[in-house]
Amino acid sequence: MSSYDSGASLGANLRQFRRDGTTAADYSQVAVSQYYREPTPFEVFERAAVLKPEAAAIWQQQIAKITPEQVDRIFEAIPDDRGSPEAIRFAKETILYNRDRIVNLQLERSPSIDFDKTMRSNEEPSKQSKVIAESPKTINHKQNRGGR
Repeated sequence: MSSYDSGASLGANLRQFRRDGTTAADYSQVAVSQYYREPTPFEVFERAAVLKPEAAAIWQQQIAKITPEQVDRIFEAIPDDRGSPEAIRFAKETILYNRDRIVNLQLERSPSIDFDKTMRSNEEPSKQSKVIAESPKTINHKQNRGGR
């Protein structure tokens, strides 16, 4: 789930004794990248979702398809000497916790757009879809020129 700085996001920088007492939920609330102190990866997603809620909704739909069984299969492929059972458990819990946080984030978006249909359709996007796809800079530029 952590598609940012995966090592830090999965608790790789926690010492074993801290993993034993820290829940995935607690860690995910404060986890930051080793390269950047703030914002957290989830805060980045929240901020991006405000700017592009339709794109965030597509990410949510894709992430919602990830099942706990799929996550288990990925971690079952890790050789025993590459991670302790506690580290693997913690990483799986962190992935699923963050998956749920992203999937359950309420987005402000236009209810008139069917995102699944838009993704499957080969038709010309509607005028509304074209406006949504434009960057804020483009929209502001058009507004300054009288909407042309």
